[in-house]
Amino acid sequence: MEGYNKNKFKTALLFATAVILIYAVIMNVNSLVGFVLTVISLLSPLLSGVLLALILGTPMRKLEQLFEFLNRKSKFKKKLPEKAIILLSLILTYLLAIVAIGFVIGILIPAVVDSVKEIIATVNKIYPRIVTFLKDNGFDTEELEALIKNINFDTIWATLTANMGTIFDTLIHSVNGIITLLANLVTTVIFSIYLLANKRLLRSQSRRVISAYFSETKAPKVQYVTDLIVTTFSKFFSGQCLEAIILGLIFFIVLSVTGFPYAPVISLIIGITAFIPYVGAFIGCAVGVLLILMHSPMRALIFVAVFLIIQQLENNLIYPRVVGTSIGLPAMWTFAALIVGGAVYGVVGMLVFIPVTSIIYTLIKNDVSARLRIKKAKKESEQAQEDSSDSEEA
Repeated sequence: MEGYNKNKFKTALLFATAVILIYAVIMNVNSLVGFVLTVISLLSPLLSGVLLALILGTPMRKLEQLFEFLNRKSKFKKKLPEKAIILLSLILTYLLAIVAIGFVIGILIPAVVDSVKEIIATVNKIYPRIVTFLKDNGFDTEELEALIKNINFDTIWATLTANMGTIFDTLIHSVNGIITLLANLVTTVIFSIYLLANKRLLRSQSRRVISAYFSETKAPKVQYVTDLIVTTFSKFFSGQCLEAIILGLIFFIVLSVTGFPYAPVISLIIGITAFIPYVGAFIGCAVGVLLILMHSPMRALIFVAVFLIIQQLENNLIYPRVVGTSIGLPAMWTFAALIVGGAVYGVVGMLVFIPVTSIIYTLIKNDVSARLRIKKAKKESEQAQEDSSDSEEA
């Protein structure tokens, strides 16, 4: 009786503590959010390093598998040690990342700048026709004309280009900002290299910690959830990043070869927006249609057809082979995660909620399967006992 009262008191104490904590959080939610944001800001270089490691983790793992395969098939007696394979894969992964960034900076950005100049010239050219069309159809264009009159794209562009030297000098003189930015960048890269180079050691250490703090029955479950979190986030970020790069490059090549206007700008927009699953590339398509409409409505229709063909090719052929099933979340739940995540924290919320939803979905699915197996086994056992009893009676 005394033990029962003691347990009851502990339960009541825990419940009261939980109620007090929840009340304290609700009453101080602004302070709590501010504190969390401050911590995130302080840890941003490390968090960026984790994100970079998650993005580069999958291509590095593919390279490791390739070198391990070549190592096994090699006729040389002396094989590459495991550390050498990891180091070689790490170096090649970062070289590929540098080449990709170099391509964007060296080739795509200048082309984008030229396209932006062309867009500005086209807008100035077709603006009178747009106003005339609106007036002929009974629209009031006074506010639009007043707005455009105050915006001179040529003047804005000339001002920007003329003051590029001043802007650059201002940035250079902002020594603290530049040093902080460079320090954060270096910290991000170094931390990501450390994580990728020591991922097997970190995994072993996490197993030891989990085994030390959890019972033998709970430790495997905790380890499974930990592995699932890391794998899901890594597959999602690296998968979406790789798909966005491939899709952007395909559009850049196809639109450039076929002579579509603003090919670099449209390809870059589609590549960036494609990082958001399902809906992202279509946002880029909509922007592309609006830009091409300024040249020719027929070309805009052809662009939509080209976009749908490339999208089908990407979804059915390239994406499954390059990225695989990614995080294995059904489309319905992906859309739900996009909507909820976007409502909570915009684009960042979308990108975080999708892998989080996938983790929850996987855990619930596994738990449901396990419970159904137990029920099935119990039912079969009961049926076997009934059959045994019937045979004995007979």
